[in-house]
Amino acid sequence: MAYNEKILKDDNFRVFLIGSGGPFNNEERVASCIAVIAGGEFFLVDVGPGTYRIVDIMRLPIPHLSKILLTHFHSDHIGDLGEANMMSWANGRTKALEIYGPEGVEKVVNGFIMAYEQDTGYRIAHHGKDTIIPEASTPISKTIKFNDKNEKKLCFEANGLKVYAFQVDHSPVRPA
Repeated sequence: MAYNEKILKDDNFRVFLIGSGGPFNNEERVASCIAVIAGGEFFLVDVGPGTYRIVDIMRLPIPHLSKILLTHFHSDHIGDLGEANMMSWANGRTKALEIYGPEGVEKVVNGFIMAYEQDTGYRIAHHGKDTIIPEASTPISKTIKFNDKNEKKLCFEANGLKVYAFQVDHSPVRPA
């Protein structure tokens, strides 16, 4: 499949609103997701159900997806986490996907690893270790811990791009 890899190499800061739907099915919108391409990085903020399909249809450079930032753990923000990890890897991602999120992200990531464990094995057997890199299939959780509610935390920095997280009030959801 041909992905638009040229947009990784220019100096533009690109933001794509992939999904703006809520937790209930909507025939016009998929759930929450924002794609960002800047500083040679491609990452997603939230990956609600249906969002991976839109990323693929848009021909965003999915083999270069390096990070996913989860704002909180409602299903309409995490539902396509497994699909985004699996398909970016099956399409050529060569490094483990980093998943950033508040406390609890490790539990969420480990759940998706467990759910996709058999499929990972099937894809390695089908495509072969010369085609896909087994070590890149397992995402890495990165917990963002806050000491106080007004604090901002640096999630990552790459090629002059700095991405910060901060807390919001999404009661009764904590942390968010």
